[in-house]
Amino acid sequence: MSISCNEDIACFVEGSSEKAIMDLLIDNDCLVFTRDNLADEQFLSMQEISKKKIDLFSQRILSQVNRDDKMDIIIVQDREIWPDFKAIYQEKIGNIYIVQTKPEIEMLMIHERGLFSEYQKVKSKKSPKAFLSNELQLPEKTITSYTYLQKYFTPDSLKQAILSHSQTTRPSKGILQLRDLLKEV
Repeated sequence: MSISCNEDIACFVEGSSEKAIMDLLIDNDCLVFTRDNLADEQFLSMQEISKKKIDLFSQRILSQVNRDDKMDIIIVQDREIWPDFKAIYQEKIGNIYIVQTKPEIEMLMIHERGLFSEYQKVKSKKSPKAFLSNELQLPEKTITSYTYLQKYFTPDSLKQAILSHSQTTRPSKGILQLRDLLKEV
């Protein structure tokens, strides 16, 4: 299922690995939206919609949305946390999409390397990150770093890994996967 977005989008990513994946996809025209659609033409940090900072985001971004327009909110995270916008800004918001990645980022690498069945044998004992660390002989921190992920994947290998992974998982009702953000799936 590919989503349909409004012209204006605020897309929040949880960490550097999610940002690396999303930057690679958007910079290679793989998503159903472009940088021009994004608030500030970039992916925003989840910290901007934390309880302490959500009002600042709302004032800075949502208050700029034209009266007749709405801004969609996309949140790429490994948890299922819904932001709480004040009522005054609710009319400026179109859809809120939660794209859950748990433990998708590491699983994408496992699928890309063709190691899914091998990982299934040890998943009760090892996290995807620990499994990859052992396979690649690299520290866990390196595997999910922005720089490493940007070099590791090509746009095509990343899309294939996303599609492969999406066939092995079932998200909760109302929760999306990265696949849902891809063009022409």
